[in-house]
Amino acid sequence: MTADITFTRGYQPAHLPMPADRGALGYLPMAAFQYCESVRVASGMGWYLFPPKTMSLMFDGRETFIADEGQWRTFSAEPFEPEFHQHWNQHAPEKFRGHAPNHLRRLSDPGIVQIWTGHFVETAPDLWLHIRPIVNKNDVSAFSCFEAIVETDSFRPMPLFMNIKIHRTGSEILIEKDMPLFQVAAIEKSSVRRQSSVIQSLEDVADPAASDRAEPFWSGLNDTLRISGVTPQRKSMGAYAANARKREKSGP
Repeated sequence: MTADITFTRGYQPAHLPMPADRGALGYLPMAAFQYCESVRVASGMGWYLFPPKTMSLMFDGRETFIADEGQWRTFSAEPFEPEFHQHWNQHAPEKFRGHAPNHLRRLSDPGIVQIWTGHFVETAPDLWLHIRPIVNKNDVSAFSCFEAIVETDSFRPMPLFMNIKIHRTGSEILIEKDMPLFQVAAIEKSSVRRQSSVIQSLEDVADPAASDRAEPFWSGLNDTLRISGVTPQRKSMGAYAANARKREKSGP
């Protein structure tokens, strides 16, 4: 059976991808974790990826700096240590020897830095990779992660990296190896196509001549709106979550 996602670790000290956590690493409020199944499902979709090593960056509004033995210096591309290059050259075909990827690159726009995780990635046919910030973990204001969808069923194996935008200026920004940096998940290629939509108004679904739209709309609201004495009373606050988890355990 072909895996949905194949990760190849190029930089051996890098953390392996970690299955995403439905509690968003503990950042979900307890009530959301207990009762809001939609938030839990989104949080637990896919895998967490880590920085390959701990690093300290600083941005002054124009230039980006990296800490190097207690001193700040600018950089354009930051290579791994010599041991990694030896390991790369030992295993890579001759044409790739001496061309190991860097773990850090400063991009052309001020404050944007590319961090390679040390992994390459590919997906099964007709699956693409959704790369995004960690779902429901919004505790970092110093920088933000970009979001992307890559055709990793054909553009493969792809160096799995994250581009970050640094927002805070004039102080150290610590990016730790042991803290997940971003999240990835395989998605169906067909879901990325341009999607059609219908835009309607309440007048449209109230029109007696539009019963084919009106009946499903209002009967659906009978299940989704909570109006005391009007719509059916929920058995409990977490009924939706409990039913969803039962369906998941029972399988297809």
